[in-house]
Amino acid sequence: MISELYEYEIYEYRALIAIKLNVDIRKARKAQTLRALFLSGADASG
Repeated sequence: MISELYEYEIYEYRALIAIKLNVDIRKARKAQTLRALFLSGADASG
């Protein structure tokens, strides 16, 4: 009983970490894309 509950909590915790990492990665990618667009725009304008 106790071990099952413990395993479930670990599983839930891992799921939350995975979701947070996924969001962080998405934010980082978005920031990278915006930076690339900004830099290419700055280069184009001279």
